[in-house]
Amino acid sequence: MMTGYAITNRFIGSINDFLISLLLLAIFLFLIIKFIRKNNLNLKIVFGLIVYRLLFLLFLIFYAAKVGSFDGHGIYNNAGPQFEETLVGYNLKQFTGSFFLSILIRPLVEDLNLSYISVSLIFFYIGTFGILFCYSIYKKLNYDSNYIKVFIIAFCFNPALNIFTVSITKDTIIFFLTMFLFYIYFVEQLKLRKLLYYSFIPLGLIFFIRPYIGGIMIASFIPYYISNQRVTNIRNLIKLTLITILVILTFYISRNLYAWDHDGNLFEQLKNFIFRRQDNTNVGNTILNYERGEILIRFFQSIFGFGIYKSGFFAPVFLYDQILSIYLFLLIFLVKLNNFSNFKKLYFHDYEFLKYFIIYALFAYFICSISLSNFGLILRLKWMYWPILAFFILSLLSKHEKTS
Repeated sequence: MMTGYAITNRFIGSINDFLISLLLLAIFLFLIIKFIRKNNLNLKIVFGLIVYRLLFLLFLIFYAAKVGSFDGHGIYNNAGPQFEETLVGYNLKQFTGSFFLSILIRPLVEDLNLSYISVSLIFFYIGTFGILFCYSIYKKLNYDSNYIKVFIIAFCFNPALNIFTVSITKDTIIFFLTMFLFYIYFVEQLKLRKLLYYSFIPLGLIFFIRPYIGGIMIASFIPYYISNQRVTNIRNLIKLTLITILVILTFYISRNLYAWDHDGNLFEQLKNFIFRRQDNTNVGNTILNYERGEILIRFFQSIFGFGIYKSGFFAPVFLYDQILSIYLFLLIFLVKLNNFSNFKKLYFHDYEFLKYFIIYALFAYFICSISLSNFGLILRLKWMYWPILAFFILSLLSKHEKTS
């Protein structure tokens, strides 16, 4: 019989806990209805998705009690009475990753005394909005092909996406924040200056939850800025220098974090980080088991993962994602490619900042694909970048016109 703070405080027990959860549910439903109306979403699909996600949440809560503690248990435990015991010093490294998430939910666990399932429901709401942001972004492309419509619905109902964004995990928060930033730019059509204003807190949260992803987001400004320059002058060079200094400064601030705790210069530390991640993740039932020099096959397998779904309880989850990934690329043949006219219009005229999101997604895909040796972990982390890459492919196939 498993014990622990998350296990013993699993279900809604107190009146206070129940009332707060009821209030949060009412707020969630109110916001969902407003969001559906604002973005003209299909009501049946949205509420079908909510029920579908609830089934996953209930499954994970009971499954975790049977097989062992999940990440959510540790995060919840550290936010409760174990908080002071977990503190071993006041260095920056300690306040990142899962423990940073524990700090964020500590008022819910310690002060409001919410149960494990009540806090899980909050993450459930956050993850659900992340998927609805993604759904609205894809819908904004004004697709007219049934092949694309099928893909978008299948994407939102992907078991892997829902499993990793339905409970207390770092993935839920990062997916939500990434899709939120993408949504307010592409759907809400915020200008660049206002977008940067809204990005300050989300970027800070992402940086402390997963420092290397926050670093990638900041570093992506360099190639984005360079790609936008048509002329070279002193003013542009000064701006580029300031952005470069910001990226280097971010690296050195975070060099004591778990993402950059290696010797050497910037590139040596990055290389050592990748090699260590390759070795540490080459375990489990879904290992890729490649040598360090096998780079191209890692790019391929990080998308398709052929051969790893043969057995195991989660085999159907892996198989679903693999079939959907193949289908995405088959769309290029099933739907007429618009000769990259949408690419030129969408990324270089109507929505120029979309280039930044693509650069970030490609950068994140590159780092994750060559540093991970386990397809299960790849499937968990791909939601930080994969929805953006899928959007990019769909944008080449869909007829899109910018609305005023």
